[in-house]
Amino acid sequence: MTWGLGSGTNKQDKGDCEDQFQRKKRSLSWSPSPFTVLTEKRDALVRNGHAPNGKQLYCCRACGRQSRENPTPHAYPEALRGEILHAYQERSSLRGLTRTFGVSGTTISNWIKKK
Repeated sequence: MTWGLGSGTNKQDKGDCEDQFQRKKRSLSWSPSPFTVLTEKRDALVRNGHAPNGKQLYCCRACGRQSRENPTPHAYPEALRGEILHAYQERSSLRGLTRTFGVSGTTISNWIKKK
C-alpha cells in the first residue's frame, strides 16, 4: 500500500515543498478559521506539532520533509559563543562558565571540541 509519498530526491519536488511551506504560512496567518478548506496543492503541507521553543512544525506529505516556522540557525549568538570560548581559554572552569553564562556544560564542551 502506498501513501503517495515521493522519494524526495527530485530538486523540483523540494522547491515545490518550499513554495508550499511559504504559501501555507501566509494562508495560516490570515485565515479566519482553522477549518478553512485548503486548496489541493496546499494539502501536501500539514501542521506537525510544536518544537520545544514553541514554534509550529510542518510536515510535507509529498516528500516527508519536516520544517519549522521561521527557523533560526543557532540558539546562541556568535558574540556570546566567542566570549565564552575566550573565558575558557583564560583558564575558567567549565562549571564556572556554566554558572556565569547560563549555558549548558555539554554545549560549551561541544564548542570547545569543534574549535
